[in-house]
Amino acid sequence: MIKSAKASSETQAKLEQLKDNFLSTVSHELRSPVTNIKMATQMLKILFQDDDLQAPPITARLGSASASKPTTDSSKQVGEALLSSLKVRAAHYIQLLERECDKEVNLLIPRFK
Repeated sequence: MIKSAKASSETQAKLEQLKDNFLSTVSHELRSPVTNIKMATQMLKILFQDDDLQAPPITARLGSASASKPTTDSSKQVGEALLSSLKVRAAHYIQLLERECDKEVNLLIPRFK
């Protein structure tokens, strides 16, 4: 009976070690892509917070033949409005990416006894 209890205890310890090794490996393998996603998200955030980000003239973006002509105030305003709208939408998506990435990171942190 003592031998049986000792064997059972050793088997349990081996199973615990296998489980810990498996969780550690899976956690490590998933952390690499999540880290890259997190870094890319931060780079997008920096890009869209950059005040130097300028909207190209609206005619240039629409592929107009008059793209080489000087832009009017109204086309400049339209371009700035589009850029502003893009920044707002990008900020929303970046926030979503950050939140979901943080959830994944929290799932991947090893929680061993």
